[in-house]
Amino acid sequence: MDRWIEVDLSAIRENIKTLKALSPTAQLMAVVKADAYGHGLIQTAQAAREAGAQWLGTALFEEAIELRAAKDNGKILAWLGDEATDFQECVAREIDLGVSTLSQLEKITQAAKAQNKKAQVHIKVDTGLNRNGVSFEGFLDFYQAIKTNPALNLVGVMSHFAFPDEPENEINLEQIAKFNKLKTQVNDPVIFHLANSMATMALPLTHYDLVRPGLAIYGLHPTGKVEKARQYKLKPSMSLKAKIVNLKPAKSQQGVSYNHTYTTKADTQLAVIPLGYSDGIDRKAANAAPLEIAGKIYKISGRVCMDQFVVDVGSEFNNPKAVATLFGDSAKGCPSVEDWADALGTINYEIIARLATRLKRVYLN
Repeated sequence: MDRWIEVDLSAIRENIKTLKALSPTAQLMAVVKADAYGHGLIQTAQAAREAGAQWLGTALFEEAIELRAAKDNGKILAWLGDEATDFQECVAREIDLGVSTLSQLEKITQAAKAQNKKAQVHIKVDTGLNRNGVSFEGFLDFYQAIKTNPALNLVGVMSHFAFPDEPENEINLEQIAKFNKLKTQVNDPVIFHLANSMATMALPLTHYDLVRPGLAIYGLHPTGKVEKARQYKLKPSMSLKAKIVNLKPAKSQQGVSYNHTYTTKADTQLAVIPLGYSDGIDRKAANAAPLEIAGKIYKISGRVCMDQFVVDVGSEFNNPKAVATLFGDSAKGCPSVEDWADALGTINYEIIARLATRLKRVYLN
């Protein structure tokens, strides 16, 4: 194995316990969508359950089904589908369903009646994100359509913040006011949930009955600031590593990798790292993104290729068996996910979520 992702399950467990302590009166849903933000769906879900997560959340219904196939029998909510989704299996496996349209309700009703079961549903309400969800104005009609349907059981009402990294943003406050108004319109004992990672940490008034942290359970803060994550005692759970597969000398003024966008400044050594854009390493990392090798920080030298890139490690370097850490826990002396996000002009979410499934995940603790 010459390249791999290390996932520290103890960090995930500790982060969840930290978040539960910040929202002691609410249930906690660990959001494990997108293969648990690249950490691995099943292993992360198991760690989340061990830490006390009462719910798991996925965007895709097939991920929820995969959790059931792995013998997770706890509460699971999935929320991104259309009328063509296989609601039959979701209902059969007792997966809670987020619903946004009447056509979804019709298909879910058909699936429930076919199995002589009640489908468990949560109404997704659009309070200001203008993405998915029932309109705020159309909520009452949608609510009544569920209440009068004997094949459906309304479990929850949910919404999603438009500014997930700005807790005091005016739009967020307007959304909270709308969500509070929804609460006055519902007389049934249903679960209200709005809080993402940011709100779980910084907006206790939004904890309601359930909080839904995603990014924070992986030790990262929505603002992309390492110091903010440390302030809340969050621990990064992912490291990306690779062995040097070739160490070769190069003369001064030699072009490196495709199109020679990097030129050596002196006689040196070039280390070849077996990671590329097919693994999720953005081509914009060329000549910008940092990595640690043998206790020293370097930058990628030249273009990122499909399966590899090169690092100018200097003439004194002579450790062909060294391991490169692209990112991990910066408290241990390596670059952080946030360092990579800054170098690439993106967000920490994207750095970890786009890593390819062909990279082997190695689980610690």
